[in-house]
Amino acid sequence: MHVDSVLAGGQPRYNAIFKHGASKDFVAHHGQDFASFDATFESVTQKGYSSVNASVVPVNGQLRYTTLYRKQNLGSWVLLPGISKSDYQQVYDDNAAVGRRPLYVNAYKHNGKVFYSVVFSQKPPGKRKDRHGLSASSYQSEFKSAGSLSIQAVSGVDAAVSNHEYIAIWRQEE
Repeated sequence: MHVDSVLAGGQPRYNAIFKHGASKDFVAHHGQDFASFDATFESVTQKGYSSVNASVVPVNGQLRYTTLYRKQNLGSWVLLPGISKSDYQQVYDDNAAVGRRPLYVNAYKHNGKVFYSVVFSQKPPGKRKDRHGLSASSYQSEFKSAGSLSIQAVSGVDAAVSNHEYIAIWRQEE
């Protein structure tokens, strides 16, 4: 259902969520360099798969991609694994203008800057809220004010203990 990568002591670690009875028709890769990630993306999307998630971590200065693809109906969708925090609002607005919203979010730091990896899609539709660049207290406030919305994805970057940043999406359960 989900794969993710994190850094521990400068080395990537991976975690996954498996669901009994879920479709076995998926493609997953971990620790790919960009060229391998890009080749895999081209190959699997031509076969009708779409991105579930793409987690990114820098290892020894090089970005490594952990991805999961599944055949699913997302409508129009795009995976953007390297959006700088400073560009994110414009990228979000551009995607919203064509009816796409975040389905998956991942935050990471590379060369001291914050980046987001996001799958934007037309589906699922419905009530939602999307937030980025949140402090810990802002994230907590957004979480508490979500009402009937359920958290769908949250990711953060480790700055100083007093300066973590988060990106999150909530939506109405179907």
